[in-house]
Amino acid sequence: MGDGPASGSAAVVVRPERLRLVGTADASGRADASGGAARGAIDPAARGAAGAENRVEARVVNIAYFGAFRRVTLRYADGSSGLLHDGVDAPAPIALGDPVVVGWDAEHAVVVPVPAPAEHAA
Repeated sequence: MGDGPASGSAAVVVRPERLRLVGTADASGRADASGGAARGAIDPAARGAAGAENRVEARVVNIAYFGAFRRVTLRYADGSSGLLHDGVDAPAPIALGDPVVVGWDAEHAVVVPVPAPAEHAA
């Protein structure tokens, strides 16, 4: 590890149980993390999400229930996918296809390098 700027690409990795639903998007697709007027908006205080330092928008592509939690599969704007584990004691009002805002605290994120694509020999 050097002192200079890093080169190449990196990805942020957050364990699924550390991600939280912090908002939904309204009909126009604009994110609403206030817990207010958007359809099915999630109250950040009620969901324990107040203070989530980092946020990203995603779309719900699958919901699976596993007793005490549900696993929500998300698709991000860049086409990548990820998981979120959410408690079912007070489930957020989401459905397949819903745009959502996912948040996490900085201490739960790990930045990892993404290797450059291998060049193919001719």
